[in-house]
Amino acid sequence: MLTGHGALCPTTTPLSGSISSEYDVVSHVGRGGYGNVYKAINKSTGEIVALKKVNSFDIHGGLPTSYYREVNCLKEMRGHPNIVNLKNICRSKDSSSGESCLYLVMDYCEYDLSGLIHNYGLTIRQIQSFMRQILIAVQDMHSHGYVHRDLKPSNVFVTKEGVIKVGDFGLTRKLDKSRPLTSKVITPSYRPPEVLLGDSHYDQSVDVWSLACVLYEMVTGKVLFRPSTASDLSQLLSIFEICGMPNQENWPGFDKLPNASILQMCQSPKNSNNQYSNNSMTFSNNSMTQYSNNSFSDGFSYQCKSALRELLEQTIPPQLHTIVDLLESMLQLDPRRRATIAQALEHPFFADTEQASAAGTSFELSCLPYPETHAIDVSAKIPLAKHKNLNANVDFVNKALNARQILRPARVLPPPILA
Repeated sequence: MLTGHGALCPTTTPLSGSISSEYDVVSHVGRGGYGNVYKAINKSTGEIVALKKVNSFDIHGGLPTSYYREVNCLKEMRGHPNIVNLKNICRSKDSSSGESCLYLVMDYCEYDLSGLIHNYGLTIRQIQSFMRQILIAVQDMHSHGYVHRDLKPSNVFVTKEGVIKVGDFGLTRKLDKSRPLTSKVITPSYRPPEVLLGDSHYDQSVDVWSLACVLYEMVTGKVLFRPSTASDLSQLLSIFEICGMPNQENWPGFDKLPNASILQMCQSPKNSNNQYSNNSMTFSNNSMTQYSNNSFSDGFSYQCKSALRELLEQTIPPQLHTIVDLLESMLQLDPRRRATIAQALEHPFFADTEQASAAGTSFELSCLPYPETHAIDVSAKIPLAKHKNLNANVDFVNKALNARQILRPARVLPPPILA
C-alpha cells in the first residue's frame, strides 16, 4: 500500500450500497454544489476516478435542479479534451443516514487551479497554456448555447500532465431569450456587475468577466474583487472602487437595470415602515441617514474614476504586462463592450512565446512535479489585490458600506422555477 500525500489509504467515509462493490474511496478532495467529492479507485480496473455525491432528494421532492443541469451539459460536451468527462452515474445509499443518493463518476484530476495558484504559483508558460485551454473549453460550451455561471479557480481542474478540465456545471444554463435568468449565480468575487444589478437577460459575457478575474488571480496570486460582506452592494462597491462608477458614457442604459437604484437610494422615498426601499432591497432609516449626512448622492455624480489600468500595471509583473490590455477588454462594465472568448484567444499572449522559440522547445508542458492539491487544501487566506492610489475612491466606498443588503451565501443555487 502506498503511503504519504495522495496515497491509497482506508477512508473514514465508506461507501455503501451498489457503489461500494465497485469503488474504494482514497480521500475527500472537495465539495461540489450539492455534495462532497471523493478520489476513488475502481476495484476491477484500477482506474482512479472522482466520485461526486448527489443527495437524491431535496426540499422540492426530487433531485436538485443543479444535478440535471450538470448531467445534461456533461453529456452534450462528452469527449471534449478540456471538460471533465462523465463516465457513469451510480445509485447508492448514504452509510450514515440510509438515504438514497447518486454518485457521478468522472475524470479524476490531481489538482485544481486554486490549489496550484495558492500553494505553488504558476510559471508564465503554465499561465499561457492553462488559460488558453480554459478559453477553448468555454468557447466550445458557448457554441453549444451554454453559459457556465460559476467559473473560478476551484472549478478548473488540472491533470498531472498539465491538461485543463473545466468542471462543476451545477449552475450551467442553456440560454433561451424567452426565459429570464436568476441573478443568484456566480461566486461573489467573480460575479459581474450586470448580474449584481439584477439583469435577468444577461448572456455569455458573464463568463468572460469571471475568466478575467481568474486570469488575474493566476498571474498575481491575489483576488481582484473581494467584497467585505456577501451582499450585492458590497460586491458592487468592490468593483466600482477599481473599475470606476458606471455612467451613460461607459455603460449606456445601466440605470434601467432592476437594482440600479441601489446607487441612488438616498433619494428613495420612505415606505410605511420608515424604511427606504428600492425594488427587492430595503434599508433602514438609520443606515440611510448616514448616506444623507455624507452626501452619498453627490458621491454618485460619477466622480469615482476607473483605477483598473493603474492597478493592473502596479500588480502584474513587468514580464506579463502584455495582458494588461487583455484584462481591460474583458473587464468592461458594459457587457456589450467586453471582449469575446474568440477575441481573447487571438491576443498575442496566447501565441507561441519568444522565450519558447528562443529555447527551441515546444509550447507543451512537462508533467507537473507537485504533490496533489485542491482548493480544500488552501488553508491560508487568499490575498486581495491592492495598490497605492485607490485612496481617492476609499471614502466613497466606506460611506456606501454603512448600509447592508440582505446577505447571501457565497455559493447559492437558484430555485427550480428559475432553471
